[in-house]
Amino acid sequence: MNRRGRNEGSIYQRDDGRWVGSVSLGVVAGRRRRRVVYGATKREVQSRLHALQATVATGLQVPTDRLTVARFLADWLETVRSKLRPRTVESYASHVRIHIAPAIGAVPLAKFGPADVQRLLDGLTRARLTAQTVAHVRATLRRALDQAERWGYVSRNVARLVDAPRIVRSQVDPLTAGEVRRLLEATRNGRRYPLLVTVTATGLRSGELRGLRWSDVDLDAGVLQVRVQVASIRRRLRACRAKTARSRRTVPLPSIGVDALREHRRRQLQERLLAGSAWRGDRWGLVFPTLAGTPYNDHTLVRRLQVDLAAAGIRRQRLHDL
Repeated sequence: MNRRGRNEGSIYQRDDGRWVGSVSLGVVAGRRRRRVVYGATKREVQSRLHALQATVATGLQVPTDRLTVARFLADWLETVRSKLRPRTVESYASHVRIHIAPAIGAVPLAKFGPADVQRLLDGLTRARLTAQTVAHVRATLRRALDQAERWGYVSRNVARLVDAPRIVRSQVDPLTAGEVRRLLEATRNGRRYPLLVTVTATGLRSGELRGLRWSDVDLDAGVLQVRVQVASIRRRLRACRAKTARSRRTVPLPSIGVDALREHRRRQLQERLLAGSAWRGDRWGLVFPTLAGTPYNDHTLVRRLQVDLAAAGIRRQRLHDL
């Protein structure tokens, strides 16, 4: 072997062909520690050793046998907080806090295996979580362990070795043209009529509908721009940029929608005057706010949709199926 530099670590190839590397982590809890990593090639092991040394230099939790899954996930969430969308980080944190940490958080990361992942998923399934939710929890764990592998904390991502549950897509049973006419007729004189016209005519999602601003609407041209959506982040409603280029789009608005929004804008000006000092909508500029000018909560919007459907004698329906 070539002479290596100080703290570079040692690398060698085992008889079975795998490469092994070890590096000093310095003194941890009064004892000098070393960490061992594995890889299929020498270059892979070198990369993991360098990543491990860089991680230790940043002050992250030193990967000893005392490092638990929960402690690692807490460190990982801090590192991704500035890199990902707030809504994505909130989703990851929720999965960790509610599902992953209570079930397998106490397991040492160095001893974490496929059986632990399977135990987590089986427990969630027994708790009657949907297959989609279980798959999302696994995806969060898989992404976190991808980082653990890059940092040299683990030799492989064991979440990739356990299959996600099969997701059975629910059947979309949209309203018929006749049912749409009945819904709009039943709500024509109500405050939610313009919202229902817009969603049935454009297919906007809930967050897009709640985040639609007057600055994104051109009634003369008969179009609206989807640029912003409202999401709940840490139990607060916030406006976020639409996630992908595909979701940022221009949507044509038919004449019935244009007429409804013109009347709605006049009514909203009256509501603003009546609200007086209680109006908090200036910074939002929303097309479909509450009476105070703030965004609707998603559950409130869905609940009121069911009231409107019932008034029209129509079956329950998901907002996204309209």
